[in-house]
Amino acid sequence: MRTIKYSPEYQVTFSLLVGEPSSLMVDWDIEQAIDSYLSPFVQFIKSVTNLTISSQILLHTSLPIKPIKLFLDGKDAFILTPKELPHFINSAEWNFASVVNSFPPLNFLLYVPSLEESPLYLTRTDHTLLSTNAFLIPRWGGIIVANPILPINDAHNTKKKVLLKEIAMKNYIEIYLQQLRSLLGIRRCWTDSNFLSKSIKVEYENSLNGITLNELDRWTRKISLSNLEDTVNTLGSLMVLIEEIDGMVVEDKIRDYVLISLDSIKKLYENLEKMNYNEANYLSQIGIQYSEKAFFDKSLVSMLYFPTEHKYAVYLPFFLPALMPVFKSLISSLKSMKKKWKEKKEIDRKKKNM
Repeated sequence: MRTIKYSPEYQVTFSLLVGEPSSLMVDWDIEQAIDSYLSPFVQFIKSVTNLTISSQILLHTSLPIKPIKLFLDGKDAFILTPKELPHFINSAEWNFASVVNSFPPLNFLLYVPSLEESPLYLTRTDHTLLSTNAFLIPRWGGIIVANPILPINDAHNTKKKVLLKEIAMKNYIEIYLQQLRSLLGIRRCWTDSNFLSKSIKVEYENSLNGITLNELDRWTRKISLSNLEDTVNTLGSLMVLIEEIDGMVVEDKIRDYVLISLDSIKKLYENLEKMNYNEANYLSQIGIQYSEKAFFDKSLVSMLYFPTEHKYAVYLPFFLPALMPVFKSLISSLKSMKKKWKEKKEIDRKKKNM
């Protein structure tokens, strides 16, 4: 499954990875490219989710795998097959950690190999080249391998410098957009002409935003129903948790969270019937937000991880030494009472025999 779990916001990071900057230094006009080719899409889906975009450049990003060298089109080239792609990410050295916020991250990499491993191509299992030279990592992001056109150096400068300008970035952004759509779960809307009258002609227009109104509408409904399902499952798990743990104290705020979540479910159904899909999506977000707030409340989590039996096991070693003298005194008292009772019984028996 490629799609990432829905969130009201995602942290999208574009990273330029330069294999060997000492011989090839690469820069990019990523801000201008995003403004020109990606921002219309970001603005158009804002009613469903918000994309916070950042960029970075990482240097000395050597691959953890060795590309296969071969002779292609009359010159040396390097390839990576699908078998090597799962090991493409060098997690030990490449840092993609986001410090912007805690929302789910989506990473998009533009990898420029070193001159010693250039040009680098991605292939299918039959070694035919991928036209995009890119691949998708489910629920994580997308990667493009770039082989930029190198400038001709003068005799006094052996270090090559490349600037990927806005127009050159257009093709890359288009690929990233397709990968982003796939990760978010946006599917193309097609009409099967076999179910239509022959007199009806269906034409498809290109969207300037990277997503059509039909695609946005269907995606919104899909997310609303997915959030509704998660809300119901979370509330059901909360009910089971409360029933299973004896003596659990449920605070008033948890009750309020549950009531808000249930009310949002009711209103969600009403808006779906009226085909108010944007409002239904908003209510689905409210429902899942408050159901999770109720389930993961710290008062319930403490009971979940520290049940009554656990508390006994923790505190008994502290109280047992203090209770030992009490137990000894109690045992001595019982023995003394038993002895006196036997003596009294023996005296009574002797009196009867006299």
